[in-house]
Amino acid sequence: MYYEKILNFLGDWRVQSWLLVAGIVLMGSLIYRTRQLADHTSLDEEKWLTRADIDRFFNDNNADQIRCYALSECTLDLAFPFVYTGLLCGLMFSTCSCWLPKWACFAPVLLMICDLLENTHFVAFCWNQSLIATYYGSACFFHNVKCILSIPAYVGGPVMIAIRAWMMWK
Repeated sequence: MYYEKILNFLGDWRVQSWLLVAGIVLMGSLIYRTRQLADHTSLDEEKWLTRADIDRFFNDNNADQIRCYALSECTLDLAFPFVYTGLLCGLMFSTCSCWLPKWACFAPVLLMICDLLENTHFVAFCWNQSLIATYYGSACFFHNVKCILSIPAYVGGPVMIAIRAWMMWK
């Protein structure tokens, strides 16, 4: 099937290496972005997003900080979901393909979709804060689903990286 060719490509150690480097660079850029904000917390970093968190973010940051955040949402936060999805799918396929069904690789894709929809809401809020009253519910929904779906990635990702490294060196 076509998706198996994609997973084989993503599972190649050379592609995984480049995705890992890109992920590290993007993470560093996102950390730098967060340090530019008023209380050093972005909307992406909330564990469970509520309307109060969104209001606090826009009240605590000035227009320049909000503009910087919106720009990073359109660049860094657009690229990062594709990088971590490729990394996770490739790791899942290359390290766990003997016992994990191939359709399980769609979990990171669902995580990416929620992340991109969440980022779209945040950008819209930055450019037009009057949209918050109407769309904060869906922004919170996508953010909170993303947080729930990312728990296995935070636990399983390092384990799969260790397995992959062990497989390469044995």
